[in-house]
Amino acid sequence: MTLQRLCKKLEEGNICDTFIGFYSKLAKVYDEHKFHCQDIYSFDKTAVTTVQKTTRIVAENGVKLVGAVTSAEKGCLVTMAVAASPSGNSVPQFFVF
Repeated sequence: MTLQRLCKKLEEGNICDTFIGFYSKLAKVYDEHKFHCQDIYSFDKTAVTTVQKTTRIVAENGVKLVGAVTSAEKGCLVTMAVAASPSGNSVPQFFVF
């Protein structure tokens, strides 16, 4: 369902029908294929930067020149993905460059 269709259903007030329809289809698929908890995985991805940001620099009082150990390069975003099941099984995290 697109965002526009979802917004239209919200305006019309029949969004409950949409969610009930989704969950009834989900229950039908579960019943048809007899999934167990070890067969279902939750997958999530996030973007991670290759360059760290300095959050805090500690120096003595009176020091006029304070250096920070960090990279001056711009860096790039790397996708990190993880997957886990309700039974406790998980796929090791992996990075997509």
